[in-house]
Amino acid sequence: ETFFEFNVFSVSNECIVNAQKLWKVGALLGCTERREAEINAAMKKHKNRCSNNVIEYEDFIEKIAELIEGNKMHWKYNEIAFKLLTALIRIDYPYPKVAIKLFLRNLNNDIIVIRKICINAVGRILKQQKRKHPKKKVDHFDNHLLQFKLNVDYLDENVYNSTIFVEKKFWCFYKWPQSELFVYEDSSKQPKVNRNVDELPEEEKIVFEYFTDNALVTKLIDLLPLEENEESDNFNGELFSLFKRLSCNFSLNVFEKITPKILHLVSSTNKSKQICASEIIIGLIRGSKHWPLIDLKNIRDLLTPIIQEMFRKITQETCFNWGIFFGLCFMDRDGRKLCWIINLVLDNLRGTDVQVFYDATSIDFLTLILMSCDWRILMFCDHLISILESRLSDHFHEIRKKVAMLLKYIFQYEVKAFDNNLKQSLTSAEFMKRVLPQLLEYNNDNQTESDRVSCLNKMKTVCLWLHFMHLPSHPINSHYFHVLPFLCDIQKDTKDNDAAVYAYLVLTDLAQAIMTESSVAIALTACNEVIYSKFYKSRETLAQFLKLMVNSNFFRLNGHLNTIVEIVFKLLEDENIIVRNSLMATFSACIEKRIIIPNNDVINELIQKTKVTTDKELVQRHAGFVGLCAIVNAFPFDVPYFIPSILVYLSAHLNAAEPIRVTIEETLRDFRRTHSNNWGEHKLKFNTDQLQQLNNVLTSLNYYS
Repeated sequence: ETFFEFNVFSVSNECIVNAQKLWKVGALLGCTERREAEINAAMKKHKNRCSNNVIEYEDFIEKIAELIEGNKMHWKYNEIAFKLLTALIRIDYPYPKVAIKLFLRNLNNDIIVIRKICINAVGRILKQQKRKHPKKKVDHFDNHLLQFKLNVDYLDENVYNSTIFVEKKFWCFYKWPQSELFVYEDSSKQPKVNRNVDELPEEEKIVFEYFTDNALVTKLIDLLPLEENEESDNFNGELFSLFKRLSCNFSLNVFEKITPKILHLVSSTNKSKQICASEIIIGLIRGSKHWPLIDLKNIRDLLTPIIQEMFRKITQETCFNWGIFFGLCFMDRDGRKLCWIINLVLDNLRGTDVQVFYDATSIDFLTLILMSCDWRILMFCDHLISILESRLSDHFHEIRKKVAMLLKYIFQYEVKAFDNNLKQSLTSAEFMKRVLPQLLEYNNDNQTESDRVSCLNKMKTVCLWLHFMHLPSHPINSHYFHVLPFLCDIQKDTKDNDAAVYAYLVLTDLAQAIMTESSVAIALTACNEVIYSKFYKSRETLAQFLKLMVNSNFFRLNGHLNTIVEIVFKLLEDENIIVRNSLMATFSACIEKRIIIPNNDVINELIQKTKVTTDKELVQRHAGFVGLCAIVNAFPFDVPYFIPSILVYLSAHLNAAEPIRVTIEETLRDFRRTHSNNWGEHKLKFNTDQLQQLNNVLTSLNYYS
């Protein structure tokens, strides 16, 4: 499927020079050095052999072409002959004209397999005929000059002539390439594109005459949308390559007969026709890389109404392939030359509920353009954010999801994984500062139902964006934790389950993300704020968040251990039983990570809390038992010296009032389950009285359960 790019028909002078150096460099060879006369004789013999190879190569191709033209072979052998001719196309020797004509004639073949082979072959032939494009040296300049600016018309003559276009997007991001030749010369110094027939070599003239024949082109365009299997009809890279090479070699000259057919294909709602149109248009655009400015303006004027018609006729079946179109347009291309395409997509964002599908596809297309342009379009993102802010609270989930994905690609270069000096005029921290006050309106008791729904929709979009931004292998931005109190408050909403799910998803991401010193401080400040929330659901969620954060970022919490212990003990005495029960797992996690050390002081403090007898102080009493149970649960496979006495103390209070009794029973059951495998070893840690009392309790629990 690829060209044989090694040189077969000749041996270069460089190869001969390097071969002669082998006699003098490195290990000595076991034969004498060849004389000049011997080398000349061998070269003469080689040239004769090459001449014979060329004759045999051309003769072989002509014979196969003659067999195909004779129409006497079985269809299977005929197909094999076409594939063999395609495999014989070389990059280092012109393809015989007889075979070029054969492939061109069979582009309109009634057999679809033959047509596909010929499309592939003609694309290869056109690549073989491609002329070299010279490059020039440029002085190093700031990579901010490569940024796309929305208010600049890069097809204006003065702007175009004063702009340095760098096609490959990976150049100049971290540093400049070692080679000085990486920028193409101006179009005036490139090979002429708009050539007359008389200026074309014979091999190119054959191709040019075919694609300027109205009857042949009409039949070809009618056949191209036909596919073997309509269900598997997808973007055809070989057809795209064919029209890309046509565009590159002949400019708009060969598209005069094709352009009216493109508009007809785009206007159809048929999937295959629209896909065929996208393949032709993307080939035309990709091939215009080295066109002069006047031709770039012509292609803009030519394709603008066609793309606008596409936006009106696009369907759910074809939006994926049109997405490929927009992605390929900007891949490894300087997007400033194609600024008019971005403007067309922006104009299609209508912002009405009736046109929700068209808005969704337009946002998708903008995302694909952003992905293809990468860091060179950051200055355009400010304008994009101003458009997206009004869509954060959109009623439709699909729109909100696509907006969140687009925001992810807008702010992706703020991730600390990229060590560069790029600066966005609007950062994610500033964007968060603008959006967060709007989200906090959710807790306003005076808002209407429509305002509440709008605020929830905006929250869902922000949550999706933060979820998409989460990279487990890289540190998280500290300002994301400012939204933590709001995410905890959302858990109280029972009318919208999706909102709670999205919020919990982001809380999980924040807790498990890699934290820095600054992000830990901001996170704990937000946790202290949630402690005093009037909603118990918020405090319960905070307890679960702390457990994940402690388990995921233990080594980064060393400077904040006292703050964490203080938060845990405040939640331990929360007035709501659900919060206290949720904290038990967090308390155990802190003990496992040695944030809370269960020494005599801690155990005695918890026991003192359990000795309160008045009903008014039941919360404090239950908190003490929760702490003791958490200590037991923190050692599921071991029995430290202080565990037996705690278990005996808990067993003595099995008859206490609710909810103390339930908490103790669950802890004792868990202890029996986790220590049953090695009980023969663990029971040695108990004295006789402790073991007898514990066995009585565990047996009765097992009987009644």
